[in-house]
Amino acid sequence: MGGALEPGSNGVHALRTRRLVDWIDDELWLVELADDVEEVDDMLVARRGRLLHRIRAWDEDAARDFGESCIWRARDLAAESLERAGLERERAALQAADGLDSLQSLAAAEAQSATGAAADGLVYLADVVQVSRGGWFETYAGHPGAGATATPGAIAANIGFVVATAAGSAAADAAGRPEAFADGWDAERGRQLAWLTERLELDEL
Repeated sequence: MGGALEPGSNGVHALRTRRLVDWIDDELWLVELADDVEEVDDMLVARRGRLLHRIRAWDEDAARDFGESCIWRARDLAAESLERAGLERERAALQAADGLDSLQSLAAAEAQSATGAAADGLVYLADVVQVSRGGWFETYAGHPGAGATATPGAIAANIGFVVATAAGSAAADAAGRPEAFADGWDAERGRQLAWLTERLELDEL
């Protein structure tokens, strides 16, 4: 491959394991890079590269399980926000929900009367359950995503992103300062990465 190596535009691209949660897709491959290799924010760009083998453990079942692990984490985050708001009855009801349908119905209903961070947490929860079914936030006629079919990898990626956002918002609320958002985001992304590396038996690369 000729020309100057340029992240995002020219070269063979790969990522280190620790960036996996930012680039979830339907397939995951181990690659080998050669010749010039440059690294920018854990993104590797090389002159040459080859696919070694596909990580078969990352399949539809793994994507679904990853998404569900994030959904239940979103449930816990919403419950903690309800507790901070003094809404103990609502918190107990949410934690007693035993399936995604009841979880979403309850979260959507309680979001109508909750306010502030508690309402936000409930909406995040209802949203990610919808995403897990292949739904999108914007489905009106004419929207670019309307009518599109979400793949398992896209669903997992979207759920992970939304739950990390929910974790950041919850951390900011708990700490009483907006800058704590980053701590909550990083902690949740770390949890997601740990889930993936354990499930897929990945080494740190």
